[in-house]
Amino acid sequence: QNDPRRLLGWSTVSQVGYLLVPVAAAGRSELALPSLLVYLAGYAVSNITAVRVPPLVTAPTMIALPVVQQAPLPIDELQPVLQSAGLMLVQTAPERHTETQAKMAAEPQPLRIRRERAQLPPLDEAPLVQVETQRPPEERASV
Repeated sequence: QNDPRRLLGWSTVSQVGYLLVPVAAAGRSELALPSLLVYLAGYAVSNITAVRVPPLVTAPTMIALPVVQQAPLPIDELQPVLQSAGLMLVQTAPERHTETQAKMAAEPQPLRIRRERAQLPPLDEAPLVQVETQRPPEERASV
């Protein structure tokens, strides 16, 4: 991310999940509310710091990179240099390139045929049945 506000926004989305844990445990533990308040205080301090500090820090200046120019050597002079390096210049003849582009433009575009979605099976309206998957304690002790 290169936009800190967007980064903080997505961070907030994930942090809400952590905030919901003490809310879910509120009726089961007396530590749920204090832990929620401590987390909220820390989160508020970190967010305020994250929003207020970046404008105070000077951003590094961007260096403009030079624009790449074409090779200064003509192709006749470039061939021996490439051969001495064990390389080979591969080029397409301009007339063949133009001809191929014209052929591609002349081809008809394929028709897009939408696929038909399969019919979904009907939903089962029967009540759910809970299945116990753990062994009883007396069986676990013997294993």
